[in-house]
Amino acid sequence: MLDFYYQLMAKLAIPMTRWHAYTLKHLEVAIVVVVLALAFAFLFAKTNVSRSGVITVFGVLLLFMEIVKQCLLTYVRGSYSWSDFPWQLCSIPMYVCLFYPHLKKGRETAEHFLMVFGFLGAVMALIFPQSSFYSYLLLTIQSLAWHGILLMLSAYLMMSTSKARSVSAFRPVAALYLLTAAVAVLFNFLTADISKGDSNMFFLGPNPPATYILSAIYASYGWIVETVAMVLATLAAAFIVFFVSGVGKRH
Repeated sequence: MLDFYYQLMAKLAIPMTRWHAYTLKHLEVAIVVVVLALAFAFLFAKTNVSRSGVITVFGVLLLFMEIVKQCLLTYVRGSYSWSDFPWQLCSIPMYVCLFYPHLKKGRETAEHFLMVFGFLGAVMALIFPQSSFYSYLLLTIQSLAWHGILLMLSAYLMMSTSKARSVSAFRPVAALYLLTAAVAVLFNFLTADISKGDSNMFFLGPNPPATYILSAIYASYGWIVETVAMVLATLAAAFIVFFVSGVGKRH
């Protein structure tokens, strides 16, 4: 079995010249991802397909993609890196999609979470693609497809829901984000030593964040201030997306 794994990963680990952010290639790829995501979202919204079916199918697809990513990353790195653990903000929609068909309550909250945080995760990954561009073809395709799916699901739910947004409807979405963020902070604490500071889920907690602005806050004021700033900024952005997406909807 182990021999099969190594043989398969050796075939899948196709090297490529890593694309750089803010180049023509970056712009071209971002446009393709956005156009395809919006096209599929429009198609699903206009064909009256089962919303539960769409969310469930793409949840299973995301799970398969994550398994392939974890196996391939471990192979090319030579060992497992805790920085790759699937509990980033862009990873949470996978879990939400997989749990969605089993929910008896809270489906609207799950849909709003996918709509808001899927949009934020996809857009930020396309604007700041450093972590999306790899030196391996399949990993790069996987990352771009992943964020394209998040954007597609977000746009699909925006198009297919007709309710206006309210503060009361946003509260459980914010609570779900805070719960997942708290788990991320706990994870970062528990794995701080064994990961040698590499585990940085949600860019929260004691380990240094990888982004420039957060790194500057972390260096000047410490991880608590950086964590609070990140959480508040994320919630503010989510709040804006939530209400803007409801403009023109009926009450």
